[in-house]
Amino acid sequence: MALSPKDVLSALQWEFLSLFFQGAPPFFLTGGTALSAFYLQHRYSQDLDLFTLDSDAFDRVPLYVADTATRLTASVASLQTAPQFHRYRLSRKGESVIVDFVREVVPQISEEKNRFEGILVDTLDDITANKICTVVSRAEIKDYIDLYFLARAGYPLENYIELAQRKDAGVSQAMLAYLLSEVKLSKVPDFMIAAVSLKDLEEYFESLARRLAVESFPR
Repeated sequence: MALSPKDVLSALQWEFLSLFFQGAPPFFLTGGTALSAFYLQHRYSQDLDLFTLDSDAFDRVPLYVADTATRLTASVASLQTAPQFHRYRLSRKGESVIVDFVREVVPQISEEKNRFEGILVDTLDDITANKICTVVSRAEIKDYIDLYFLARAGYPLENYIELAQRKDAGVSQAMLAYLLSEVKLSKVPDFMIAAVSLKDLEEYFESLARRLAVESFPR
């Protein structure tokens, strides 16, 4: 039986999203939590990533967060503030969630986002391209695992390199080939929901790294 978003998200994550989007603010959920909760149901994810293309809406983030926290009867702490980034921790009854807000400035593949039970969620095309950019900018095993499951779902990395380059000029086949060749796993992570073997993950990363290397440096 297929899992629902509520099966993947914590109670606090789900309630935060439901209440936050009641006022229809121009934000959308993206990243690993969006990918797993609303599309693939393959792993647990701790943080919420909310992006907006609207600078005025981004300026109102502290108000949105304070209002949502009040309705949740949760405490809120501002952890980080930058011109295009805010990070908050909301806590309630021993449970907490980190929420990141980003003023997005890179081009979107799909201007129209998807809506699930009132929650605006990024598209698989944009999530896939963003994952490629993320792998280039940081090396967390969860992002590589997301790419594996995206490929299994019909969204292979190879088809999205050009689209990722529109978002980040530093993306290249050669760089991805190198990064994938360096992926090391000693066990399947504990945050997994979907069944996957260590052998399948290793073979996927090794095979993809070889293919990208050949395409990057043809003889």
